[in-house]
Amino acid sequence: MRDDSQIKAIYFPVNSSVFVTAPPGHGKTYVMIKRIEYLISRNIIKLPSKILALTFSNSAADEMKKRIKSNIPHCEKYVDIMTYHTFAYMLLRKYGNYVDINRAFTIINEKNKFEYINNYYNTILFNTSSDHWGQEYKFRSEYNDWYNTKYLQGKYD
Repeated sequence: MRDDSQIKAIYFPVNSSVFVTAPPGHGKTYVMIKRIEYLISRNIIKLPSKILALTFSNSAADEMKKRIKSNIPHCEKYVDIMTYHTFAYMLLRKYGNYVDINRAFTIINEKNKFEYINNYYNTILFNTSSDHWGQEYKFRSEYNDWYNTKYLQGKYD
C-alpha cells in the first residue's frame, strides 16, 4: 500500500523539484520507478531527451532497470539508470581532459593503491636524506601531489 506522500512525489509538477527521503525499504525505488513511468507515459519526456536515474548501489540500479523494463517497452531509449560512481566514471572518460584528467585514467583497487604508496615511499627513501622522515606532513603532501598530478592524469614517472 502506498501513502499520500509517495503519490504526491510521483505526480509532482514537472517544472519543479521534489526531494524524497526515507529509510531503507520505505518505497524510494517505487517512487522513482512510478515517477519515470508517469513522465514517459504522459509523453513529457520526448526523444532524444532522456531521464537520468542515479542510485548508490549496483543492486538498486539493477532492480530499477528490471522494474522499468517490465512496465515500459523500449525503456532504454527513455532512461539511463546507473550508480553515482558509474555516472562520474562516464563523465571523466568523456570530458576529463577539460579538467586536466587523462581520459584513459585507471581506477585502482586498495591493493594497487598500497603498492603505489610503497613504491613512492621507496623512491623517497633512496633519494632523500634521513631527516626527511621526520616530516610526515611533507611526505603525505608530496605523495598526494604525485598521485593527483601524475598518476591520475596518466603521467607516470
